[in-house]
Amino acid sequence: MSKKQRNVLWLFVLAFIVAESLLFLVGIMSFQSKRNHILKEHTNNLQVSYESIFNTYSLVSDVIFEQIINTQEITELFSRAYKNSDKRQSEIRDSLFQILNPSYIELSSQAIKQLHFHLPNNVSFLRFRRPQKFGDDLSDVRESVRLANANQAYKQGFEEGKVYNGFRFVYPMSYNNKHIGTVETSISFGAINQMLHKQADNVYSFIIRKSVVDDKVFKDEKHNYVTSAISTDWVEEKEYLHYNYSCKDLPQEILKKLDYKIKSKYQNKLEEGLPFSVYIRLDERKYIVSFVPIFNIKKEHVAYIMSYLLDVYSDTCVSRLITFIGGGSLLIIIIVILFYIIYIKNITIEDQHSALLMSEARYKHIYDTVDIGIITNSLDGKIVMANPKLLDVLGYTSLKKLKMHNITDFYVDPELRQKFVDKLVLEEYKQVSGEALWKKKDGREILIRFFSKKHKDSAGFTYIESVIQDITELRELEESLRFSEAGLQESNAAKDRFFSILAHDLRGPFNSLLGLTEIIALQPETLDDKRKTRFIHLIHKGVKNLSSLIENLLEWSRSQQGTIGFNPKEIKLEPLVQETANLLSEVGFSKEIALLVNIDKNIKILADEDMVKTIFRNLISNAIKYTHKEGLIKIYSRDLRPDKSFIEISVEDNGVGIAKEDLNKLFKIDSAYSNPGTEKEKGTGLGLVLVKEFLEKHQGTIHIESEKGIGTKVIFTLPTVP
Repeated sequence: MSKKQRNVLWLFVLAFIVAESLLFLVGIMSFQSKRNHILKEHTNNLQVSYESIFNTYSLVSDVIFEQIINTQEITELFSRAYKNSDKRQSEIRDSLFQILNPSYIELSSQAIKQLHFHLPNNVSFLRFRRPQKFGDDLSDVRESVRLANANQAYKQGFEEGKVYNGFRFVYPMSYNNKHIGTVETSISFGAINQMLHKQADNVYSFIIRKSVVDDKVFKDEKHNYVTSAISTDWVEEKEYLHYNYSCKDLPQEILKKLDYKIKSKYQNKLEEGLPFSVYIRLDERKYIVSFVPIFNIKKEHVAYIMSYLLDVYSDTCVSRLITFIGGGSLLIIIIVILFYIIYIKNITIEDQHSALLMSEARYKHIYDTVDIGIITNSLDGKIVMANPKLLDVLGYTSLKKLKMHNITDFYVDPELRQKFVDKLVLEEYKQVSGEALWKKKDGREILIRFFSKKHKDSAGFTYIESVIQDITELRELEESLRFSEAGLQESNAAKDRFFSILAHDLRGPFNSLLGLTEIIALQPETLDDKRKTRFIHLIHKGVKNLSSLIENLLEWSRSQQGTIGFNPKEIKLEPLVQETANLLSEVGFSKEIALLVNIDKNIKILADEDMVKTIFRNLISNAIKYTHKEGLIKIYSRDLRPDKSFIEISVEDNGVGIAKEDLNKLFKIDSAYSNPGTEKEKGTGLGLVLVKEFLEKHQGTIHIESEKGIGTKVIFTLPTVP
């Protein structure tokens, strides 16, 4: 091998490495984008699920307070506790316990963890979970109690207490218009854990800052906590230790390994107080761990809800990445080797090599959140209560302004609201749910999902309590995702068709060139100088034609990707047809097939030149493939009278023909109909599909007349210059 040949070889090796690197980079970027989207989606799902469950328990707690606690008997009894003697307070405490403990036991079985009464000075009066612990001042450890007493206003949120932590709902109490203290109901992480399991069968964990527990929990109650396996700065309740909730896909040994990975790689990320998800690989399997921060009444980040699940999405992404890189690598290897073989036979193709290295564009995705509100109204639609989130949904700044309206005013279809009310009246004690269009204060329409139930208070007043969720943006997001998915499928289909076209249109010329070079390389002694010279000229001419073919195919691929539009212009038809016939003449030469072009030299068409070349190239290639040796192919035109706005062109052969039952399969991409040629040539089944697609862009038509064993005539039309 000469020095020049070695230099060229290294040049091709370098080009191959660069192409592989670009292919790998594009694949990895797409893979990372998809994985990041999956992580974000899991984080959002966990956060939305938690917020939905919390709001549901908030509504349940409201019902408990109004129907069980805030009664005449309880408020009158509790009003006597403040500033009374220890003995009298003990008697009142015992009475409250005797009255409410049966209800508390029943509520405990339904996830309500704590019922706790506090005096106006923030002193604990009665803990139903620990009735023996009372009299401790909560001012410094329970911000919710302090604010509820100071402002005589309802407070809710997560908070660590002296005995246990909880998601708390603190209500101010009054008797004869006098503030008498507060009462708290709370739920544990265990209740949220159960609800989360109903939505997705993952393993969930709840970790709390160790410093919070150290500062607030009674010393003799700290044994209820253990140090978290993911960080010594965080603790976990023994009662809800996530190892106790292991499952088939997430046994204890896997959970412990995942915690070790989190501790070694993501421990510092816990201090950021942001929702996030991470991928973790263990023993050839992949897992996703999601973190949603929990903030206390003071808006301080004090805890995390975590979700562990087996990842079933990455394998699909990896499979697509491998297919993309493997297919692209195989194509690059074939092209590089082929071009190198041609080069060492003194055929210069450096320009074509650089043109075959291209990159592709990728896609991206977005995701959004929903709003939730609560409203109470009478049967006739009078608004009694609405929470701040509902005010935000409807665009109001105060409950007073909202109550100036009837709830029916917000329905785009008022009759729909009446149907829901009628259903509630007929189906008492049953929940009604559905979707409806509402109007905001500014007149904009929103789509809401609601869950409603009818109640009666002690005075016999009937009212409806509803949970309202604004799902307008969620529906818009679903439409956006469907549109993105359709765009991705269309992009992948265009890519697949491009590679099929490339193989389809290159096979014929390459086979001819390989045949000629094989004779020169393996049987040089059978050739005299005259034949060698002719072969070399034929190879040179074939490569030049092949260069034009590749350039046209690459231009078409860019049009499929949206980078090149449909650009019709005035074109002389006869030279274009003759050029295409010459391009494929070497394929016909190997089968001794005659190509006769009979096109009026004065005909001018208004068309996209590259598309028209592709049309003729596919039709002539098909005719050559299905015509026997020494056959005849004719390409001719005729006027369409009286309509002179189109010219009719025919490509006719005397080949094998097509069965009548197969004619209706030719233009369907899903059937991929293709038969081997007369010399076992292979096709993709896409040639005629592409021809039809390009003709339709020109408002042209195409049909085929064929008879088995006689031949085939393809007749199509193109617009002429006015």
